[in-house]
Amino acid sequence: MKINVKLDNFDEELMFKRFSLNIGGKQVVTPITASHKLNPVSSINEIYKSFDSNKLDNCMKDEGYERKINAEMKRGMTSGLNVCFVDYNDLIIPNDKQIEALSDIQYEHSDIVTTPIMSKIIGSNGPKDEKLLETFTNITNKYIEIVETLNHKGILGVIPSKMPRGFLEQIIKNYKAKNVTSFIIDFDGRAVDTNPSWIRNLFRLLKDNDLLEESFLYSVNANKGKFMKQAKEILAKDFISIGFGMDILGLNHIPPRMSSETWAKIKQQRTENTFRVFNRDSYGYLKKTETELKNAEINNRDAIKNFNITEQFNESKVLQQKLKEEDSIEPYLKTKSQVNDEVIRKIKKIRKSVFKGD
Repeated sequence: MKINVKLDNFDEELMFKRFSLNIGGKQVVTPITASHKLNPVSSINEIYKSFDSNKLDNCMKDEGYERKINAEMKRGMTSGLNVCFVDYNDLIIPNDKQIEALSDIQYEHSDIVTTPIMSKIIGSNGPKDEKLLETFTNITNKYIEIVETLNHKGILGVIPSKMPRGFLEQIIKNYKAKNVTSFIIDFDGRAVDTNPSWIRNLFRLLKDNDLLEESFLYSVNANKGKFMKQAKEILAKDFISIGFGMDILGLNHIPPRMSSETWAKIKQQRTENTFRVFNRDSYGYLKKTETELKNAEINNRDAIKNFNITEQFNESKVLQQKLKEEDSIEPYLKTKSQVNDEVIRKIKKIRKSVFKGD
Protein backbone atom coordinates (compact mmCIF):
# COMPACT_ATOMS: atom_id res chain seq x y z
CA MET A 1 0.00 0.00 0.00
CA LYS A 2 1.33 3.41 -0.99
CA ILE A 3 2.09 5.97 1.73
CA ASN A 4 0.61 9.47 1.36
CA VAL A 5 3.44 12.00 1.03
CA LYS A 6 3.12 15.77 0.65
CA LEU A 7 6.20 17.82 -0.23
CA ASP A 8 6.08 21.11 1.68
CA ASN A 9 9.48 22.48 0.70
CA PHE A 10 12.68 21.42 -1.04
CA ASP A 11 15.77 23.46 -0.16
CA GLU A 12 16.78 25.53 -3.21
CA GLU A 13 20.49 24.88 -2.65
CA LEU A 14 20.81 21.65 -0.66
CA MET A 15 19.13 18.23 -0.32
CA PHE A 16 17.07 19.08 2.78
CA LYS A 17 13.35 18.40 2.34
CA ARG A 18 10.25 19.01 4.42
CA PHE A 19 7.55 16.38 3.93
CA SER A 20 4.18 15.92 5.60
CA LEU A 21 3.47 12.20 5.94
CA ASN A 22 0.30 10.30 6.83
CA ILE A 23 1.32 6.89 8.14
CA GLY A 24 -1.25 4.66 9.72
CA GLY A 25 -3.44 7.67 10.47
CA LYS A 26 -0.54 9.40 12.28
CA GLN A 27 0.96 12.65 11.03
CA VAL A 28 4.75 13.06 10.71
CA VAL A 29 6.74 16.06 9.52
CA THR A 30 10.30 15.67 8.27
CA PRO A 31 13.19 15.96 8.79
CA ILE A 32 12.87 14.00 12.01
CA THR A 33 14.90 11.53 14.04
CA ALA A 34 13.61 8.34 15.63
CA SER A 35 13.93 7.19 19.23
CA HIS A 36 13.18 4.05 21.25
CA LYS A 37 10.98 2.88 24.13
CA LEU A 38 13.50 3.79 26.86
CA ASN A 39 13.75 7.38 25.61
CA PRO A 40 10.57 8.11 23.62
CA VAL A 41 11.25 11.75 22.71
CA SER A 42 10.29 11.30 19.06
CA SER A 43 6.90 10.38 17.66
CA ILE A 44 8.72 7.64 15.72
CA ASN A 45 9.58 4.62 17.85
CA GLU A 46 11.97 1.99 16.52
CA ILE A 47 11.99 -1.74 17.21
CA TYR A 48 14.78 -3.87 15.72
CA LYS A 49 14.97 -7.67 15.81
CA SER A 50 17.29 -10.17 14.12
CA PHE A 51 16.18 -13.60 12.94
CA ASP A 52 17.95 -16.54 11.38
CA SER A 53 16.49 -19.71 9.86
CA ASN A 54 16.69 -21.61 13.17
CA LYS A 55 14.82 -18.90 15.07
CA LEU A 56 12.06 -18.83 12.44
CA ASP A 57 11.84 -22.65 12.48
CA ASN A 58 11.47 -22.53 16.27
CA CYS A 59 8.63 -20.02 15.90
CA MET A 60 6.82 -22.40 13.56
CA LYS A 61 7.15 -25.53 15.68
CA ASP A 62 7.03 -24.09 19.22
CA GLU A 63 4.07 -21.89 20.10
CA GLY A 64 5.63 -20.92 23.43
CA TYR A 65 8.81 -19.74 21.71
CA GLU A 66 6.84 -17.62 19.22
CA ARG A 67 4.80 -16.16 22.08
CA LYS A 68 8.05 -15.23 23.87
CA ILE A 69 9.36 -13.43 20.75
CA ASN A 70 6.07 -11.53 20.42
CA ALA A 71 6.16 -10.51 24.08
CA GLU A 72 9.74 -9.20 23.75
CA MET A 73 8.84 -7.09 20.74
CA LYS A 74 5.58 -5.83 22.22
CA ARG A 75 7.51 -4.45 25.20
CA GLY A 76 9.40 -2.21 22.78
CA MET A 77 6.24 -0.55 21.42
CA THR A 78 4.89 2.88 22.40
CA SER A 79 1.78 4.93 21.62
CA GLY A 80 3.75 6.71 18.88
CA LEU A 81 4.41 5.56 15.33
CA ASN A 82 6.02 2.14 15.78
CA VAL A 83 8.46 1.17 13.03
CA CYS A 84 9.64 -2.42 13.36
CA PHE A 85 12.69 -3.60 11.41
CA VAL A 86 13.38 -7.31 10.98
CA ASP A 87 16.85 -8.38 9.90
CA TYR A 88 17.09 -11.81 8.30
CA ASN A 89 20.62 -12.41 9.55
CA ASP A 90 21.48 -15.67 7.79
CA LEU A 91 23.10 -16.87 4.56
CA ILE A 92 20.54 -19.68 4.16
CA ILE A 93 17.82 -18.59 1.72
CA PRO A 94 14.52 -18.59 3.65
CA ASN A 95 11.67 -20.71 2.37
CA ASP A 96 8.10 -19.46 1.92
CA LYS A 97 6.98 -20.57 5.38
CA GLN A 98 9.92 -18.81 7.05
CA ILE A 99 9.19 -15.61 5.11
CA GLU A 100 5.55 -15.90 6.16
CA ALA A 101 6.53 -16.19 9.85
CA LEU A 102 8.91 -13.24 9.54
CA SER A 103 6.28 -11.03 7.89
CA ASP A 104 3.59 -11.94 10.42
CA ILE A 105 5.87 -11.07 13.36
CA GLN A 106 6.94 -7.76 11.81
CA TYR A 107 3.40 -6.78 10.83
CA GLU A 108 2.07 -7.35 14.35
CA HIS A 109 4.50 -4.88 15.96
CA SER A 110 4.62 -2.04 13.46
CA ASP A 111 2.36 0.72 12.18
CA ILE A 112 4.04 0.36 8.82
CA VAL A 113 5.27 -2.65 6.87
CA THR A 114 9.03 -2.76 6.31
CA THR A 115 10.47 -5.36 3.97
CA PRO A 116 13.24 -7.39 5.59
CA ILE A 117 16.83 -6.30 5.95
CA MET A 118 19.10 -9.11 4.73
CA SER A 119 22.40 -8.20 6.34
CA LYS A 120 24.16 -11.53 5.83
CA ILE A 121 22.93 -12.17 2.27
CA ILE A 122 23.73 -8.63 1.07
CA GLY A 123 26.85 -8.18 3.17
CA SER A 124 28.49 -11.52 2.35
CA ASN A 125 31.91 -11.46 0.73
CA GLY A 126 30.72 -13.47 -2.23
CA PRO A 127 30.44 -12.05 -5.78
CA LYS A 128 27.85 -9.34 -6.27
CA ASP A 129 26.32 -10.86 -9.39
CA GLU A 130 22.85 -11.26 -10.84
CA LYS A 131 22.13 -14.09 -8.41
CA LEU A 132 22.29 -11.61 -5.53
CA LEU A 133 19.72 -9.36 -7.20
CA GLU A 134 17.51 -12.38 -7.96
CA THR A 135 17.70 -13.60 -4.35
CA PHE A 136 16.97 -10.16 -2.91
CA THR A 137 14.05 -9.59 -5.30
CA ASN A 138 12.52 -13.02 -4.75
CA ILE A 139 12.57 -12.72 -0.94
CA THR A 140 11.26 -9.14 -1.07
CA ASN A 141 8.47 -9.94 -3.52
CA LYS A 142 7.35 -13.01 -1.58
CA TYR A 143 7.31 -10.93 1.60
CA ILE A 144 5.15 -8.23 -0.03
CA GLU A 145 2.86 -10.88 -1.55
CA ILE A 146 2.24 -12.44 1.88
CA VAL A 147 1.71 -9.06 3.55
CA GLU A 148 -0.75 -7.87 0.90
CA THR A 149 -3.18 -10.75 1.54
CA LEU A 150 -4.62 -8.92 4.58
CA ASN A 151 -2.93 -5.54 4.61
CA HIS A 152 -4.14 -2.12 5.72
CA LYS A 153 -0.73 -0.55 6.25
CA GLY A 154 1.70 1.39 4.08
CA ILE A 155 4.86 -0.39 2.93
CA LEU A 156 8.47 0.80 3.05
CA GLY A 157 10.93 -1.06 0.82
CA VAL A 158 14.48 -1.70 1.98
CA ILE A 159 17.33 -0.64 -0.33
CA PRO A 160 20.69 -1.90 1.00
CA SER A 161 23.56 0.59 0.63
CA LYS A 162 25.83 -2.39 -0.14
CA MET A 163 23.75 -3.28 -3.21
CA PRO A 164 25.78 -2.55 -6.38
CA ARG A 165 24.60 0.56 -8.21
CA GLY A 166 23.94 -1.49 -11.34
CA PHE A 167 21.03 -3.19 -9.57
CA LEU A 168 19.38 -0.07 -8.14
CA GLU A 169 17.23 0.73 -11.18
CA GLN A 170 15.72 -2.77 -11.26
CA ILE A 171 15.08 -2.66 -7.50
CA ILE A 172 13.31 0.71 -7.65
CA LYS A 173 11.24 -0.26 -10.69
CA ASN A 174 10.23 -3.51 -9.01
CA TYR A 175 9.09 -1.65 -5.89
CA LYS A 176 7.21 0.94 -7.96
CA ALA A 177 5.38 -1.82 -9.86
CA LYS A 178 4.13 -3.05 -6.48
CA ASN A 179 3.05 0.47 -5.45
CA VAL A 180 5.91 0.80 -2.94
CA THR A 181 7.25 4.32 -3.40
CA SER A 182 9.12 5.18 -0.17
CA PHE A 183 12.23 3.46 1.03
CA ILE A 184 14.53 2.47 3.89
CA ILE A 185 18.21 2.95 3.15
CA ASP A 186 20.11 0.43 5.25
CA PHE A 187 23.63 1.81 5.67
CA ASP A 188 24.71 -1.35 7.51
CA GLY A 189 27.19 0.51 9.72
CA ARG A 190 28.61 2.76 7.00
CA ALA A 191 28.63 6.57 6.89
CA VAL A 192 26.43 8.41 4.40
CA ASP A 193 29.41 9.93 2.56
CA THR A 194 31.27 6.63 2.15
CA ASN A 195 29.93 6.26 -1.40
CA PRO A 196 28.52 9.64 -2.55
CA SER A 197 28.28 8.57 -6.21
CA TRP A 198 25.94 5.74 -5.13
CA ILE A 199 23.70 8.31 -3.37
CA ARG A 200 23.69 10.54 -6.47
CA ASN A 201 22.68 7.59 -8.62
CA LEU A 202 19.87 6.70 -6.19
CA PHE A 203 18.37 10.19 -6.39
CA ARG A 204 18.68 10.34 -10.17
CA LEU A 205 16.77 7.06 -10.39
CA LEU A 206 14.07 8.38 -8.05
CA LYS A 207 13.75 11.45 -10.29
CA ASP A 208 13.75 9.40 -13.51
CA ASN A 209 10.95 7.25 -12.10
CA ASP A 210 8.90 10.30 -10.99
CA LEU A 211 9.35 9.42 -7.31
CA LEU A 212 11.46 12.30 -6.03
CA GLU A 213 8.56 14.40 -4.74
CA GLU A 214 6.34 11.55 -3.59
CA SER A 215 8.81 9.30 -1.81
CA PHE A 216 10.58 9.79 1.50
CA LEU A 217 13.76 8.05 2.65
CA TYR A 218 14.26 6.51 6.07
CA SER A 219 17.89 5.80 6.94
CA VAL A 220 18.86 3.13 9.44
CA ASN A 221 22.19 1.82 10.76
CA ALA A 222 24.13 4.93 9.69
CA ASN A 223 27.67 5.23 11.04
CA LYS A 224 28.38 8.12 13.40
CA GLY A 225 31.90 8.75 12.04
CA LYS A 226 35.37 7.76 13.22
CA PHE A 227 37.68 9.73 15.47
CA MET A 228 41.25 10.27 14.32
CA LYS A 229 43.82 9.72 17.07
CA GLN A 230 44.14 13.31 18.30
CA ALA A 231 40.71 14.60 17.31
CA LYS A 232 38.51 15.98 20.08
CA GLU A 233 35.50 16.53 17.81
CA ILE A 234 34.30 15.10 14.50
CA LEU A 235 31.33 15.69 12.19
CA ALA A 236 28.22 13.74 13.28
CA LYS A 237 27.92 11.82 10.03
CA ASP A 238 24.73 10.09 11.07
CA PHE A 239 22.92 13.37 11.72
CA ILE A 240 24.26 15.15 8.62
CA SER A 241 22.76 12.35 6.49
CA ILE A 242 19.57 14.44 6.68
CA GLY A 243 21.44 16.89 4.45
CA PHE A 244 22.21 14.12 1.98
CA GLY A 245 18.49 13.56 1.36
CA MET A 246 17.54 11.23 4.22
CA ASP A 247 14.19 12.43 5.60
CA ILE A 248 13.97 10.27 8.72
CA LEU A 249 17.10 9.40 10.67
CA GLY A 250 16.76 6.05 12.37
CA LEU A 251 19.03 4.53 14.98
CA ASN A 252 22.19 2.52 14.45
CA HIS A 253 21.61 -1.05 15.63
CA ILE A 254 24.94 -2.41 14.29
CA PRO A 255 27.61 -3.00 16.97
CA PRO A 256 31.25 -2.17 16.11
CA ARG A 257 32.64 -4.83 13.81
CA MET A 258 35.99 -5.93 15.19
CA SER A 259 37.53 -9.10 16.49
CA SER A 260 37.67 -9.81 20.21
CA GLU A 261 41.47 -9.58 19.98
CA THR A 262 41.32 -6.11 18.45
CA TRP A 263 38.79 -4.94 21.02
CA ALA A 264 40.93 -6.29 23.87
CA LYS A 265 43.98 -4.46 22.47
CA ILE A 266 42.06 -1.17 22.28
CA LYS A 267 40.91 -1.52 25.89
CA GLN A 268 44.48 -2.21 27.03
CA GLN A 269 45.71 0.99 25.39
CA ARG A 270 43.03 3.13 27.06
CA THR A 271 43.75 4.83 30.32
CA GLU A 272 40.01 5.43 30.75
CA ASN A 273 36.81 5.06 28.75
CA THR A 274 35.82 7.74 26.26
CA PHE A 275 32.37 8.71 25.02
CA ARG A 276 30.98 10.71 22.11
CA VAL A 277 28.54 13.50 22.94
CA PHE A 278 26.47 15.24 20.25
CA ASN A 279 26.96 19.01 20.07
CA ARG A 280 24.05 20.88 18.49
CA ASP A 281 26.12 24.05 18.17
CA SER A 282 28.63 22.39 15.85
CA TYR A 283 26.85 19.28 14.47
CA GLY A 284 29.77 17.32 15.85
CA TYR A 285 30.50 14.58 18.31
CA LEU A 286 32.75 15.65 21.16
CA LYS A 287 35.12 13.08 22.62
CA LYS A 288 34.71 13.10 26.38
CA THR A 289 36.53 11.05 29.00
CA GLU A 290 35.04 9.61 32.18
CA THR A 291 36.91 12.27 34.15
CA GLU A 292 35.44 15.08 32.06
CA LEU A 293 31.93 13.72 32.54
CA LYS A 294 32.37 12.83 36.21
CA ASN A 295 30.30 15.73 37.50
CA ALA A 296 27.83 15.79 34.61
CA GLU A 297 24.42 14.17 34.57
CA ILE A 298 25.36 12.22 31.46
CA ASN A 299 28.16 10.02 32.79
CA ASN A 300 27.40 6.52 31.48
CA ARG A 301 26.80 5.01 28.05
CA ASP A 302 23.01 4.70 28.33
CA ALA A 303 22.62 8.28 29.58
CA ILE A 304 24.86 9.60 26.79
CA LYS A 305 23.01 7.59 24.14
CA ASN A 306 19.71 9.03 25.32
CA PHE A 307 21.20 12.54 25.50
CA ASN A 308 22.39 12.26 21.89
CA ILE A 309 19.02 10.97 20.69
CA THR A 310 17.22 13.83 22.47
CA GLU A 311 19.57 16.53 21.19
CA GLN A 312 19.38 15.27 17.62
CA PHE A 313 15.58 15.11 17.79
CA ASN A 314 15.42 18.68 19.14
CA GLU A 315 17.70 19.86 16.35
CA SER A 316 15.57 18.10 13.73
CA LYS A 317 12.61 20.17 14.96
CA VAL A 318 14.68 23.32 14.36
CA LEU A 319 15.40 22.15 10.79
CA GLN A 320 11.68 21.53 10.25
CA GLN A 321 10.92 25.11 11.20
CA LYS A 322 13.77 26.53 9.12
CA LEU A 323 12.54 24.64 6.06
CA LYS A 324 9.05 25.99 6.65
CA GLU A 325 10.20 29.60 6.80
CA GLU A 326 13.24 29.80 4.50
CA ASP A 327 14.12 28.89 0.92
CA SER A 328 17.48 27.49 1.95
CA ILE A 329 19.04 26.63 5.29
CA GLU A 330 22.60 26.93 3.99
CA PRO A 331 23.26 30.10 6.05
CA TYR A 332 22.12 28.27 9.19
CA LEU A 333 24.28 25.23 8.45
CA LYS A 334 27.32 27.44 8.01
CA THR A 335 27.03 28.45 11.66
CA LYS A 336 27.86 24.82 12.57
CA SER A 337 31.65 24.52 12.75
CA GLN A 338 31.79 20.82 11.78
CA VAL A 339 29.75 21.47 8.62
CA ASN A 340 32.66 22.87 6.64
CA ASP A 341 32.78 23.99 3.01
CA GLU A 342 33.67 20.47 1.86
CA VAL A 343 30.51 19.01 3.40
CA ILE A 344 28.38 21.74 1.79
CA ARG A 345 30.09 21.10 -1.54
CA LYS A 346 29.32 17.36 -1.40
CA ILE A 347 25.63 18.01 -0.67
CA LYS A 348 25.39 20.60 -3.45
CA LYS A 349 27.07 18.22 -5.89
CA ILE A 350 24.37 15.63 -5.28
CA ARG A 351 21.60 18.19 -5.77
CA LYS A 352 23.17 19.53 -8.95
CA SER A 353 23.63 16.07 -10.47
CA VAL A 354 19.97 15.22 -9.73
CA PHE A 355 18.44 18.36 -11.22
CA LYS A 356 20.99 19.47 -13.80
CA GLY A 357 23.01 16.34 -14.58
CA ASP A 358 26.69 15.76 -13.84
